[in-house]
Amino acid sequence: MVLSRHGNKTRSWLLLLTLFGLITFAIIGILSSQEHNGADAPKCRPIYMFPSYAKINGFDTHHSKFASKYNLFLYREQGKDKIPDEDDKSGYILDGVPVLFIPGNAGSYKQVRSIAAESTNIIHNNKENIYYRGKNLDFFAAHFNEDFTAFHGRTMLDQAEYLNDAIRYILSLYEGQSNPPQSVILVGHSMGGVVSRLMLTLPNYVENSINTIVTLSAPHAAAPATFDGDIMRVYGEIDRFWRQGFDSEHEDTVPYQRLQNVSIISITGGLLDTILPADYTTLDGLVPDTHGFTVYTTGIPGVWTPIDHLAIVWCDQLRKVVASVLLDVVDPLSPSRTYSVNKRMNIFRKNLLSGFEEYAKQDFLNNDEYDEIKIKAEDLEISNGDSTLLKSSKSHIIDLKRVSNESVFNFISSSQPSTQDKGSYLAVCNKTSGLGSETVIEPRGVSSSDDTLNLACKSISKDVYAIPRSAGDLDASESSFGGNYSPFYAAQLDYYLLEDNDFALYSKNSESSNDDFSAWSVEIKEKNTFHLPSNIFSYLFGTTIEIPSSKSLVRNIQFDSLKSSLLGYKVTFNINKKNSQVFEPLARQWISNPFETKWHLNLHEDKTISFHGNAPYTPFKNKENPLHLQLWALFNDKPSSITVKIDLLHTLKLWVLRYRLAVASLPIFIITLTLTLQILQYSKSGIFISFEDGLILLMRYAFPIGFFASILTPLASNETVQKLLYLIDFVAITKPEELKNVHVDPYFLGIQENYLWILGPIFLTIALSLVYTVNKAVQLLGIGITLLIRSVKSRFSSELNSVKELQIPIPKDRLQNNRRIVGSVLLLAFVVFYVPYQFAYVVCCVVQGIVCIKSEMKAHESFKEKEASITSSNFSNYNKSLFVLMLWILPVNIPVLVVFFHNMAVKWETPFSSHHNILAILPIILVLSKHVKGEIIPQPQFKLQRRITVGILIYFAFFSLVYGVRHLYWLHYLLNVFFAWIFILFYEGSTDTNAQNN
Repeated sequence: MVLSRHGNKTRSWLLLLTLFGLITFAIIGILSSQEHNGADAPKCRPIYMFPSYAKINGFDTHHSKFASKYNLFLYREQGKDKIPDEDDKSGYILDGVPVLFIPGNAGSYKQVRSIAAESTNIIHNNKENIYYRGKNLDFFAAHFNEDFTAFHGRTMLDQAEYLNDAIRYILSLYEGQSNPPQSVILVGHSMGGVVSRLMLTLPNYVENSINTIVTLSAPHAAAPATFDGDIMRVYGEIDRFWRQGFDSEHEDTVPYQRLQNVSIISITGGLLDTILPADYTTLDGLVPDTHGFTVYTTGIPGVWTPIDHLAIVWCDQLRKVVASVLLDVVDPLSPSRTYSVNKRMNIFRKNLLSGFEEYAKQDFLNNDEYDEIKIKAEDLEISNGDSTLLKSSKSHIIDLKRVSNESVFNFISSSQPSTQDKGSYLAVCNKTSGLGSETVIEPRGVSSSDDTLNLACKSISKDVYAIPRSAGDLDASESSFGGNYSPFYAAQLDYYLLEDNDFALYSKNSESSNDDFSAWSVEIKEKNTFHLPSNIFSYLFGTTIEIPSSKSLVRNIQFDSLKSSLLGYKVTFNINKKNSQVFEPLARQWISNPFETKWHLNLHEDKTISFHGNAPYTPFKNKENPLHLQLWALFNDKPSSITVKIDLLHTLKLWVLRYRLAVASLPIFIITLTLTLQILQYSKSGIFISFEDGLILLMRYAFPIGFFASILTPLASNETVQKLLYLIDFVAITKPEELKNVHVDPYFLGIQENYLWILGPIFLTIALSLVYTVNKAVQLLGIGITLLIRSVKSRFSSELNSVKELQIPIPKDRLQNNRRIVGSVLLLAFVVFYVPYQFAYVVCCVVQGIVCIKSEMKAHESFKEKEASITSSNFSNYNKSLFVLMLWILPVNIPVLVVFFHNMAVKWETPFSSHHNILAILPIILVLSKHVKGEIIPQPQFKLQRRITVGILIYFAFFSLVYGVRHLYWLHYLLNVFFAWIFILFYEGSTDTNAQNN
């Protein structure tokens, strides 16, 4: 027997690897369900509102062909907004700025209520404030009947076309006004954010009707699901359009003309989003910094919490920010109802960024208002730039001309600096002419004839940003919007921002509380920046960096080798602070691209750290984008230290979202390799070994396969190899030359860091364990069904025999053949005229399962005859192996079926253009008709037959491994090609098990 030659040792290795893979898979699954803590813990506050929705009945099929499926609603907050008469167009009472909310995958139009209600609250609570006059917002929301947008490209196109028609209609509702709006602000959640970008690419787009887009957890960088070829092509067209729109080489094109005044902001909830990888929300490579950016909610001032995929539309802290920023970008006097793109971006940066990003500093010191200030010598204290507590009532001053041009000005306070007349005052100043113009600052005080310093000062209070309050055991949420405590405020200005000024000034008037504190310092940035070792392996068992003592307020630690979002770390802080510390030390964790900041408080506890740096399958601008930690504290004269260690359990948790699609593609690599070995064995010996024996045979090649998976990580990230892989990728959507100034790793596991080579063997081991387990489950299920059928047949055999005697004899083969032909023709006809081919594939899987059960029964019945049992065993093993392969392809087809049945439920026939192609299912149906007849693939006799068969399977396996995660839909077509070749082989000769058994 073939099995005996494999040996028990190989089987033991298979069982051992399966056990390891299942344990790892189970641990990852359990960890993914556990709650996060620290900076990644959810802290959203509940909200209350009184919503009402008015259906816009006037927007019907006369305006859009999709109006019979979709609807448009107008939101109104009860008790604050006037409720419109939905039967009368003139009764909509539209006097604000139109905003259109676009729900995401299976989303609801009612998700608009949180942000819309908050914008109404702001307007209602500031009726007398002239700033908000004419800024109220009219929120419209699209009702898509909870369409599954993420699964179907055609549905995305339908929604975008409908929304462009909706915008045309919305703008028509304002035509009676003296200065009607000419554009609509878009707010898109999840896939709604991608649809908002798609709208500008379509022919029915209303020119200049969109210039401001805010998206919440929208997967701009990559499709979250790759089961449908149409959605991949739509993504490719959207990205190509937007890249051209900001490319000066395409100034005469439609994309460039449409996008020059467009700003888009991508807001994401970070690690807490378990539906969509937050890495996918980046706009890198699509939109320049002058027109948009991506920001994480953990760093938005006053929010400071991660937010899950659904909560991002209602989280109280975030909705306050979003509603406020939407109102801020409104210009009531402009026809577009928004400010210029430059001013809009300035507003977005000021409201959404933490204020410590280099990108945010372009807006610093833009205040042109100067205050004339006179300071007497006895009211002045001179700071030398060391960290200084500013608690006295005197004015404090730093002579900026005496500090290094590599310095950074740091400031932290328990209260927000305002103006000279109220609270504390923080400014940069220059000496003025006239009285005291000759006054100079000496190291120990002021010397002049009148002992008075005359200054022209510019307040920098607008450049001071809120940060979480660090006192006691408070967490960041307790000082966020709606919290019980006020936040702290901090600023960090590089010398190039200050070099045109003579002094930095801080003063506190009598209205300030005695409990308030402020501290500042001027430090050389590089001197207070410490680099951790570049060797990633030093973090496996923990590495410690000693921070020497100095009179500084801020310490910067740069982790040169920590760039990947696939690893998590545990950090232990040992900070020696002064006894007179007026605030607890806190740490800001950040990366430069995208803009992700997390605040860590209570540093006496160990902290778990993860970040969204270089991520699989998504573009990133800079390969050198390491993690940073910034410590804020009043350090004492003793050194401090930080210990960093890779957190294995947290790391496993981070893999779930990034590689959940790999669960479908990598097992197919194992299955197709196993099937290759089975066919090679069949061609040599005439025996088609079982799938389990094939796996055992595959174990002989475990080491070279594992080695290949190990080196594939560095190979797939090499630019030269990537160009080669692109050339042999028949379904590539984006050309490498289209990606300017960004880098992406779309192949295999999408890893840039070579030290993560171990992930390849780990994931293949998990894939092997899943394949073995599913195969065992199929075997046990088949045996169970077989025993059940045999039991039923034996019980009712006498009744069946008596019935057979009364029947008119009909040729059995002819009747069965006619049934097969009629069934196949009907199935193909359904595919052509109504159902997608995915439905036919499910039917084929069921038929193949029945064939496997019948073959199992025949194998048992013919066991006594040795020759017949080999033939029956071959047929059974052959069909079971194909059934396992078909089962793993089944998840690729299910999502489109979900869309189809959903559309049936809402009585809408969405065109499934590419899904009615009978060639995508015909070879599978034809081969299954042979299986039903009891025919097995002929034993390949010629080298050419073997080479083509093996070649198809090897490419199938290679594609599944290298391209499969980002092109899952193509795995069905590869299966179809393989079945087409099998059908060709049947004409070379066939083995009919029925004939041989008879």
